Amino acid sequence: MEGCSYYLAMVLVQLAYGGSNVLIKLSLAQGLNPIVFVVYRHVIAMLLLGPFAYVLERKQRPSLSISIAAKVFVLALFGTTIHLNVYYAGLAYISPTSACALSNVIPSLTFLLAVLLRMEKLHIKSNRSQAKVVGTLLCIGGSLIFTFWKGGHLFKGFVERPLITAFNTELRHGKQNRIKGSALILTSHIAWCSWLILQAVISKVYPAPLSLTTIICFFASLQSSFLALFFARNPASWRLEWNLQLLTIIYSGVVLSALVYYLQAWCISYKGPVFAAMFSPLQVIIVAMFSAVAFAERLHFGSLIGAFLIIVGLYCVLWGKRQDGLVAEPPQSGQGVLNNDKVLAISKIDIQVIHPVTRESTYHPSMEGCSYYLAMVLSQLSYGVSSILTKISLSEGLDPIVFVVYRHVIAMLLLAPFAYVIERKQRPALSISIAAKVFLLALFGTTIHLNVYYAGLAYISPTVACALGNVVPSLTFVMAVLLRMEKLNIKNRRGQAKVVGTLLCIGGSLIFTFWKGGYLFKGFVEKPLIKGYNTELRHGKENWIKGSALILTSHIAWSSWLILQAMVSKVYPAPLSLTALMCFFASLQSSIVALFFAKNKASWRLEWDLKLFTIVYSGVLISSLVYYLQTWCIRHKGPVFAAMFSPLQVIIVAIFSATAFAERLHLGSLIGAFLIIVGLYCVLWGKNKDGVIAELQQNGKGVLNGGNSMNDRYSDEA
Repeated sequence: MEGCSYYLAMVLVQLAYGGSNVLIKLSLAQGLNPIVFVVYRHVIAMLLLGPFAYVLERKQRPSLSISIAAKVFVLALFGTTIHLNVYYAGLAYISPTSACALSNVIPSLTFLLAVLLRMEKLHIKSNRSQAKVVGTLLCIGGSLIFTFWKGGHLFKGFVERPLITAFNTELRHGKQNRIKGSALILTSHIAWCSWLILQAVISKVYPAPLSLTTIICFFASLQSSFLALFFARNPASWRLEWNLQLLTIIYSGVVLSALVYYLQAWCISYKGPVFAAMFSPLQVIIVAMFSAVAFAERLHFGSLIGAFLIIVGLYCVLWGKRQDGLVAEPPQSGQGVLNNDKVLAISKIDIQVIHPVTRESTYHPSMEGCSYYLAMVLSQLSYGVSSILTKISLSEGLDPIVFVVYRHVIAMLLLAPFAYVIERKQRPALSISIAAKVFLLALFGTTIHLNVYYAGLAYISPTVACALGNVVPSLTFVMAVLLRMEKLNIKNRRGQAKVVGTLLCIGGSLIFTFWKGGYLFKGFVEKPLIKGYNTELRHGKENWIKGSALILTSHIAWSSWLILQAMVSKVYPAPLSLTALMCFFASLQSSIVALFFAKNKASWRLEWDLKLFTIVYSGVLISSLVYYLQTWCIRHKGPVFAAMFSPLQVIIVAIFSATAFAERLHLGSLIGAFLIIVGLYCVLWGKNKDGVIAELQQNGKGVLNGGNSMNDRYSDEA
């Protein structure tokens, strides 16, 4: 799965955009000025990225000539100033779902522009080109059906009334406003398509994505500030307060204008603009599902058909792009060369970049090793959303044991066909010994862990439950050292970093949970966005202790799962099949538990509501995708690497709870979160150094004549 970095990055990008659409819509409804918002978010991103760009790219960054600066200025004009200001103006008139659905004109426009500019090769007689054309047409057709043909309501709404009552999309957006908003959104997307094309051109002459993103943010803030002189003169609109609008600005500045812009620039420089654009349909699905749950938007028959066509079209084009990559091998390998000596194509990753000053030939820096990091970040995002959904569903009467059974049955049925087909050659025989180990794996990682965890979650808030999850890294690290799965040399720097990082994570999570301190300013929101649920009022001291004890017990089982997973994956190196087997045993074990603790037949009845949505989400994403990603990461990077990402879940859930449930952020929360993040990266630094040294030892570099390896000396010093 090494080549999955680009795919994981683009999925993360679309998740970030989906969250942004919902947050921005809420903030605009509460009075946030869109031009002021654009200025602030790009100033934050510029200040955040500037130091990293200066340090990390000082050797590869070419000089900024007037010609390049002019091109970047135009890039910022199309991709941020025009696109964002017009987009937010349109978003005030239509729902986030409709706005995202209209974004699916981007793949077709980008594809056409790329073909016309000869950046994308199209041979209509080849299967891969036909797939890209058909996929593009399907995406356009699906998005149009999704937006303009509603059809009948699909069953009933997921929820009877909106969880978030800030606005009601179906009542507030009439036909006239929808046309006005759609026209503005489409105009903004034309500018965005131009940005994607220009980005691919400029990244070749300025191959320093961090620096390029920083300069784009600088020009964007400058251009939007100029616009603000005419359209945002009211000083009150520039005043920042501790509220949802500030959270939206920080989220957009840090996540979108910094991280997402950089990830997009990196993907475009390697895979081209069409690859990046073709992921935009995913955003529609994400926002539509969230809006159906949070805003009580009704899902229609047209939405279902449109979403299906969008997904089919997406993967048609990705298949075509994938085939392009297979054909575009370097000519020295003997592949991709015709009899008349004409090379079919060469992948962008193999094109050498000429430094405009030194004229030296260098390869664009690779980020292939980021697959593991991106996979774990996606896993923690998924877990964070799951914690929130599960907490709300449990409060509405979902039986936790029934939930565990259903989600693993769904995951098993989903994964089994893929496991059977994809891993039929690499899957070893399932002996009794291996089956017993997988049975234990399911027992610790799902049956004990999940059932006990959900029992505890009923008594405490999702934030506290996630904060307690930070005992997992320390327990896993200690267990891995005791079982000699993790080498620890306390005399070298990387060993010390892992120990200090583990202690910081434990200390940070304890501070986060047990020391509140004073309130940090005031709440993000005056009253909960999600009605009928207030964590601070519902969880007394007695319940808090009971819930914490259950959560800690579940995490001991989870730490054991991480260790066992690393052992079992060595004797059964087929992650899809292993995950499917775990889901089978988990559903079997939990069904037996249900015979004693879930005898009520009514608790097994499924209806079209939030509880069903939670079950499907957990079965498809958590028990299928996330389990598979974790299995893959543990197999390649070890159990400690996987466990050390769990603190990220605390930050995600805490911020969401502060906004949606009006949980107050405390000084202890801020200090604890800071320590958790520092500890996380201390351990990751140590793990990264372990990987570098292991690679040197495997390659046999630096061997002295006397038989002593230089790697051993470096290992002692590092």
